[in-house]
Amino acid sequence: MISKNIALNITACISGLSFSFDELITETANLFEREGVPGFLKVLIAFTNDIVVEQAKSSIDTKCCSHPYLNRNGNRSKTVYTSIGNVNLEWTILRCKNFNRVFHPLKMA
Repeated sequence: MISKNIALNITACISGLSFSFDELITETANLFEREGVPGFLKVLIAFTNDIVVEQAKSSIDTKCCSHPYLNRNGNRSKTVYTSIGNVNLEWTILRCKNFNRVFHPLKMA
């Protein structure tokens, strides 16, 4: 839950919404205390996933038909074993409503 909170706070901060930078620092410190570097890495990848998904939805490269309509169609996850610990990565799946083709934007990036 804390990781989604930080990701939302980062998004709010970047989008120009009213947000205290101190809140972001406090949430990040709390995350490091509880989950360490693997937890922070998970948040960073989740944030990157959201950016890549939004770019893929409007990109010419992921067009599968003449009038594509890409929707979020769930998530896939994978645990990566690293020297800093186990990191569970999740990425979003997009599916074209018209052509029924599936895209994994974070895996394509």
